[in-house]
Amino acid sequence: MKKMKTILARFFLGLLSLHFLLILFPDRCMAETDLRWLSTAHISMVPEKDHIIPGEKITFNSGDFTVDINDVPNVKVLVLIDTKLIYATAPSLYKVGGKYNVEVTWEANIEPGHHWIHFIIDPEHISGDINYNNNNIKREIFVGTKPDLRFTNLPISIKPIDPMIGDSIQFETKFLTTLIPAQNVKIRGGVDDSCLVDTIYGYVESNHLYPINFTWTATTSGSHKAWFELDSEHTSGDIDYSNNRIETVFNVDDGKFDIWTSNDSIVIKPGNITNGAITSFLVNFGYKRGTLDGLVVSYGIDSTKLGEKSYKEGDSNYLFFNWIAVPGTHKVWAQFDPLHTTGDTNYNNNWAEKTFEVSSEGSLDLMFIKGISTYPDPPVIGQSARFSTVFTLEGPKQSTVAVAYGIDNTKLGEQTFTNIDASSYATPLRTYVSFDKLITSGVHKAWFELDPNRQSQDVNFSNNRVEIQFGSSDMSTDVKLDKNKITIQGLKRDQIQRKPLATIPTAPVTTPRARQLPDITVAGAPKIAGKKAQWGRSIKLNSSTDRLKKADGYCKVPVDYMIYNSGTDTANAFRISWNVSGIAPVTRTLSSLTPNMKRNEKDTFTIKPGRNMIKLKLDDLNQVKEANEANNEFILTVELTGDCGGISHLPIKKKIPVLPMEPSGNKRMLIK
Repeated sequence: MKKMKTILARFFLGLLSLHFLLILFPDRCMAETDLRWLSTAHISMVPEKDHIIPGEKITFNSGDFTVDINDVPNVKVLVLIDTKLIYATAPSLYKVGGKYNVEVTWEANIEPGHHWIHFIIDPEHISGDINYNNNNIKREIFVGTKPDLRFTNLPISIKPIDPMIGDSIQFETKFLTTLIPAQNVKIRGGVDDSCLVDTIYGYVESNHLYPINFTWTATTSGSHKAWFELDSEHTSGDIDYSNNRIETVFNVDDGKFDIWTSNDSIVIKPGNITNGAITSFLVNFGYKRGTLDGLVVSYGIDSTKLGEKSYKEGDSNYLFFNWIAVPGTHKVWAQFDPLHTTGDTNYNNNWAEKTFEVSSEGSLDLMFIKGISTYPDPPVIGQSARFSTVFTLEGPKQSTVAVAYGIDNTKLGEQTFTNIDASSYATPLRTYVSFDKLITSGVHKAWFELDPNRQSQDVNFSNNRVEIQFGSSDMSTDVKLDKNKITIQGLKRDQIQRKPLATIPTAPVTTPRARQLPDITVAGAPKIAGKKAQWGRSIKLNSSTDRLKKADGYCKVPVDYMIYNSGTDTANAFRISWNVSGIAPVTRTLSSLTPNMKRNEKDTFTIKPGRNMIKLKLDDLNQVKEANEANNEFILTVELTGDCGGISHLPIKKKIPVLPMEPSGNKRMLIK
C-alpha cells in the first residue's frame, strides 16, 4: 500500500510540473496547428451597400474561422483599414473544430475612394501555424461623395453577330454610376476613328443601368473596332476614369465564297508510326458563303499523288485517307480546288501539309506527360496525402501496362492498366494514376515508374519515371519526464530562456511574403450547351435537340466554366483564347482574381458538324507570372451531328476506307 502511494505521488508531481511548464513557456510548448478562415471572401457589411458615406458607421463581420490539429491559446485577431489598425482582440483560447468570428463597428472617417478592410489571425506568428497563407481575408470598400461612372462588365453587343459588307450593324452597351448620382455626363461612341454618337445625359441615377447604342453600315471588309466612352471631358467629377472606355474588335466578311485549311488541320494516327503500319490522315477544312458541290481535293505523300476526292452537297467538310507506311521522313499534303473551278476568292489558304517520321521497325514509347501533383500541397504531418500523375504511350495498343509507386526507396504498390491504345479516337490518350500515403516528418521523395519489370518493348525507358521531393517538419515540442528531471528538446530547465509575451501593437504588423504568386486554372467540370462535360473527354451534341444557333454551316456553342486562382497573390487581368481547328480563335480578357477566388464565366465558341477539338488556353499572352504555368491549357472534344444553317453533315465514321491506288499505274493491293 505504501509503495502504491509513492507511485501515485510521483505521477501527480509529474503532471503538476508539466502544468507549470506549459504556463511558463507557452510558445515553446505550442504543438503544430492550422488556423484558417473558412471563406476567403465572406466579410459582411451592415448595412450592405455599394458605397459608404464619409462619417457613416458600418459594422463588419469576418465570417467564421476555425482551428485544425491542436488547440491554440494566446493569439489575437487584428482588423485594419488599409494599413491603419482599428481593432485588436485580446489573447484567446481557440479549440480544435470550433468556429469563431470577429465583429467590429467602424466610423468612416477616411479619405474618399477605394479602400480595403483586413482581418488577420495571429499577426505575431506565435501559434506555430503550419500555413499562414490562409490567415488573412480582405474586402474592398468604397467611401465617397463623388460618382463612379462605369460600363458594365458586358461586352459591346453586335447585331448581326457575323456582319457582311452592306449590313446595317447595331452596337449597344450599358453604363451606370455607383456611389452617388452623376450630372452632365457626355457619352460618345463609334467605329475605328469615326464618332457616330455624341450625347449628354443631364442626370444619371445611382445604380441604374442606361443603354446606349448606334448603327453603322459596313462598307469595307476586315477587322474594325467599336468603342464607347463616358464623360470624355471630365465634367462629372468621376472618382475613377480608368473604367470609362470600352472597346470590341469585330470582323466584317466580304460576303464571298471561300474555302480554307491549314497545316494544323491535319491529324495523323497513330502518333508513333512504324514500318508497314496502316496510317490514317484526317484533314479538316472550312468554307463559307457557298456549297461543296463540285469541290475537288487532291492529296498525297511526298511527291506522289495518292488520289482525288469529289464533294457534293451534304458531304462533311473533312478529308480522310490511309497509307501503308515506309521508313523515313515524309510529308503528307492536300490541295483544295487545284483547278480553281469553284470561284474561291482566296486560293492562298487552300493548301495544307505536315512532315512526319516513320521508324524502320515497330516501336513503343511509354511516357509520363505530367509531373507529380500532391494534395494537399504541401502534405501535412499525420494526415494522408494523395500523389498523382498522368501517362500515355506512342505506338501499338498494349494489353497491360504496369505502374509502380512508392516513397523514398520503398515500393508501396503496383497498379496494372489494360487496353491502353493511342490510336483509337474513342479511348482517352491520357491515363491517370495515384496513391495515398500517411505523411511523416522529414524530407521524402515520392515516385512513379512505368513498366518497372521491363516486360514491354519500350524503346525509351528514360521517360518512364517521375519523382517529386517534398518536405515537412515536426514542429511539436518533445516533453519528457525522466527521473524527475524535465527536458525540453534536449535542454534542461535552467538552459531555457523565457520569451516575453507580446503586447497588442499600436501599429499594424507587416508580415513579409515569401514568393507569393498567383496560379490561374479552372475548377470543376464545364457545361457545354447546358450539358455537364469533363476536360479531356468527348461530349456529343445535336444541333437541333441542343438548340444551337446556326449560321452558314457553323453552330455556336455556349460554355459555362469556373475560373480559379489557387495561388497566394492576386492575378491581374489576363486574356484567354478558345481555339477550334480551322476556325479563328475567340479571345477575351478576364478581370483580376484575388487569392483563392473562384468565378463563373460564360463564353461561346464556333464549331462545324463532325468532330471538333476544342482548346481553352488561360493567359495565352503570358501576362501573369504564376506559381504553375503548366495548368493553363484544357482540351475537350465535341462530336456534333445535325446541320448548321441548312447544310446537312454526316458524323465522322471510324470505318477505315479503301486505300486509294497510286495514279502511276503500278499494281497495288487495296486494303479494306
